[in-house]
Amino acid sequence: MSDFGPRVGLLLISEAALVSAAAVIFMLGWKGFNAIQEYRNPLTHEENRPSHLHIELYFACLMVADLIQAIGSILNLTWVVRGVVNPGVACTVQAVFKQLGDVGVALSTLVIAVHTFVVLYLKWTPSTSLLLPLIVVSLLWLTDVLMIVISVAIHPAYYGPTGYWCWIAIRYRSGQIATEYVWMWLTVTANLVLYIPLFFRLRRGDSWAYGSGACDPAKAARRLLWCPVAYTVIILPISVTRFLAFFGHDVPYQWTALSGVLLGFSGVINAILYTITRPRLHPAQARHRRRSSAATMLRARAQSPPQSELIDLAPRIHDYNDTPPGKDALLA
Repeated sequence: MSDFGPRVGLLLISEAALVSAAAVIFMLGWKGFNAIQEYRNPLTHEENRPSHLHIELYFACLMVADLIQAIGSILNLTWVVRGVVNPGVACTVQAVFKQLGDVGVALSTLVIAVHTFVVLYLKWTPSTSLLLPLIVVSLLWLTDVLMIVISVAIHPAYYGPTGYWCWIAIRYRSGQIATEYVWMWLTVTANLVLYIPLFFRLRRGDSWAYGSGACDPAKAARRLLWCPVAYTVIILPISVTRFLAFFGHDVPYQWTALSGVLLGFSGVINAILYTITRPRLHPAQARHRRRSSAATMLRARAQSPPQSELIDLAPRIHDYNDTPPGKDALLA
């Protein structure tokens, strides 16, 4: 770590993570503001709450995991300043953040993939209740935390330096694979297995609402495919470099730095994907938009006076305008 090259690589990884953290914080703040506005809107209470809040909650979970992952990469600045990666509190904190964030991103992406498949392919209409997504998100984080707690309780010195940063100690190779890489590659496999039939299903001509109107199913399918493609592209380089190191290959630091920078941009990429591919693809959401528009029109009609009153009032206004001021007094 005393060499200039690896320290520059870690600095670039930290900068990418800082950008991701800023993007995720902005996205979470924006979503929080919108959630408050929707909560204050009577149309979003109880039975009128839109069912797309399921996917909104899952994306918020993904953003939180991205933020945790970014913090783990930002802590690389510690080793840039020190010039050496040594065990200690800072090392353990970074390792925990990295594992918690990596697995959290993988599980959140997996949940989004499954939800998208059952809604679009199986045509399941989510309930307006948030009980199910809250249970799913709770189980997701419980699984993530328990893997860390149990591993630390069973294995002494479970976390430590692993080259350029801190993570699960090298002597626990099986733990590295079982508690992190298995979940990452399970998510990649599930994305491919679920989204490929979904892509062809949409291309056959099912009509789904997208945004404010109907969209081309093939276009919607292509946009959906960005999710698994992006996740695969993000984790593939870091996985390859790690597995090469597992089997004793000397991996150049440039490869490690490049894969780390790409992983550091995970939050930015997911935030952009959320903005671009946030499709209102489910027919129930289109119905909700129509109900909202109808309710708005009804409220506008209720606030305006009836047409009959306007007709009756017109002659009175006309007579009043035709009567000169003070005419009644002169006649008296």
